[in-house]
Amino acid sequence: MTVNHNPHTTVENNAGLKQNSPLIRSYRDEVINSASFDLEWIPIKGKYQHNKTKIYAASFCTNWGERIVLHISRHSDKISPERALLQEILFYLDQFPLTFGWYSTGVCVYNEKGDRVRGRNSDLFILHQRCLLYSLKSPIELRKTYAQETIDTINEQLKENQIPRHVSKYWICQKREGAFPKLLDQVLSDRNKFLQLLKEEKSKSNSNPFLIEDYQTHQLGAKLFANAGFGLFGNEYFKYSNYQVAECITAEGRRIHKKLEKKGQSEPYNFEVIYGFTDSTFFKDATDDLIQRFIKDCKDNLGITVDLKNVFINSIFYGKKNRYVAWTGVEKDEPIIKGLDGQAESNPLWMRRWFKDILVEIIKHPGTRFEIIPKMMKEAFYESKEICNNRLRIENELKFTHRLKKYVYEYAEHGRTGIIARLLEKDKGDIIHWYETVKEVKITKNGKQKIVKGYSITPDNLNIEYYKKALTTKLRDTLEITEIRQLEKGRVPKLMNDSIPNQSSISH
Repeated sequence: MTVNHNPHTTVENNAGLKQNSPLIRSYRDEVINSASFDLEWIPIKGKYQHNKTKIYAASFCTNWGERIVLHISRHSDKISPERALLQEILFYLDQFPLTFGWYSTGVCVYNEKGDRVRGRNSDLFILHQRCLLYSLKSPIELRKTYAQETIDTINEQLKENQIPRHVSKYWICQKREGAFPKLLDQVLSDRNKFLQLLKEEKSKSNSNPFLIEDYQTHQLGAKLFANAGFGLFGNEYFKYSNYQVAECITAEGRRIHKKLEKKGQSEPYNFEVIYGFTDSTFFKDATDDLIQRFIKDCKDNLGITVDLKNVFINSIFYGKKNRYVAWTGVEKDEPIIKGLDGQAESNPLWMRRWFKDILVEIIKHPGTRFEIIPKMMKEAFYESKEICNNRLRIENELKFTHRLKKYVYEYAEHGRTGIIARLLEKDKGDIIHWYETVKEVKITKNGKQKIVKGYSITPDNLNIEYYKKALTTKLRDTLEITEIRQLEKGRVPKLMNDSIPNQSSISH
């Protein structure tokens, strides 16, 4: 950016006006043939109505320093001065492949009562409305393809989350693709390239594990970047955050997910949808031929790139977002344990180890679960008592941990996290640890013992019953779904299918 500070610089613009002001210009490739612009319009209160306002002035500043000033007074001889001004504004907007608005992305949001919730109307919102009033082609248009379905999905989400707001439409530029969509296209193209390379390398008899890892890292990185769009634009600390963009992204994802499931359940596929979330859908009894036809169909007719990620013979789904256990049936393959709290790093090693071992046993050998799992639970409880006799094992296997998300002074003075952080002299980002202990044993009026729970940063007087109960709690959903808890309660469980054959996971 260069600035000419000569006070006598005179610039004559296309509108025939002269200005004495510093010349601001840039010839960088990023902004070549661009202009910044600003519109002036009569301020309004409450919801927009045509009779409340009008645009009366506009200004443009090009990257080569030219100033263009437009005013409604120059069209006072016209039948409709504002319409003539709008035509002039549209003419100049159309001259530049890139424009920067002073405030051009916002709209004012109202609730059903008509009260303002947030935001304020932008220049482009007003420009669009004035163009509609005068039957002029607006540079801002509602996207026609699937637009209403996306809007309906947004309103469904608002209703589910009990947010008193309703979206009728959004304005999207149809002339030029935005920076994020452009980058997203490149990232997704790169991901498809690495997915293909990964597939080819895996199919080789002498496949290179280092190349497999490299391709896998690249494709996962691209996927994570693509999925970060919602969080990025929904983060108030992001310089260009915009909740409207964020809710459009998540709503479009939901819309695509519904379309994909609907297509899979229809002719000629007739897949049974077992489960689905965010970027994956699980179909039952899907043959390889139909899956390949389905993948091509989605790409050709829905514009969605999907691939066959896995075929499982056994699985457990928990009815919660992104939580499941599944196994391919190939002995060398580890079962996938996705999103379950029992695997969280904050849990003691002893708990995580037994949690995983029990899940693996259930998913790999469902036919013997009623016999084996109760024995494994007893072994886990017995081992916990053995660990208590070895201080080193206690420190390694029965320690709870937590990473501090706030500064220590932000935690309540008498809260557990704050107390432990101060004792360990830890602060934001550090990891703290503790052990569940018996604080004291009280005798109740009827002569029974009552254990008062406590905690300590040293492994003394452990409350081993707490650890046993915690493991059981982590496994509760799994034991109920697989009907093992019915056995514990003395009930005769129903026969359960040992496997769900040909269950396919489609990633999109």
